[in-house]
Amino acid sequence: MRIISGKFKGLKLFSPKNNLIRPTSDRGKETIFNTLTSILFIEEKSFSQMRVLDCFCGSGALGIECISRGSENVYFIDSSEVAIDLTKKNCSLLNENKNLNFLKLDLTNFEIDLINADLFFLDPPYNEVDIEKVLGLLKKNRSINEKSIGIIELPLKKQIFIPEGFKKITVKKVSSSNFLFLKKI
Repeated sequence: MRIISGKFKGLKLFSPKNNLIRPTSDRGKETIFNTLTSILFIEEKSFSQMRVLDCFCGSGALGIECISRGSENVYFIDSSEVAIDLTKKNCSLLNENKNLNFLKLDLTNFEIDLINADLFFLDPPYNEVDIEKVLGLLKKNRSINEKSIGIIELPLKKQIFIPEGFKKITVKKVSSSNFLFLKKI
């Protein structure tokens, strides 16, 4: 598991010690960030302008990739203490003074305003989380702002209903995963 681009390109991250955390593959990250870079270019935005929310962060690899590309305000959220600890360990490799926040939180049941993110990732345990419910809660609790961009990793055969207030941008397939890119409208 490595950082694929930016300031920390090539840096190896700590991997989970068991199968409870499923990191996004390097090929998957390349697809996510190549697509995302194109979307941001069209919208005249950059990673340095983005407040990032890495939901179900696992190892923190997606949020860390954003840091490598210039994001300075990243929130890592997971309900697992093991995942939060692994993410903190990986962030310590960067030796950066950024606004990094680590929250142990169940995203399937929360009622607090979080961060008003511009970019969010949802990479939950496959078939264990109601994505539509999480999207609804993020919207309801103003955890994501208007026109925020989201990327959801799903198993290849899983389809989700895109809730009101979001529109699909594109879907990319890599190996056994679909990456759904959407925008809050």
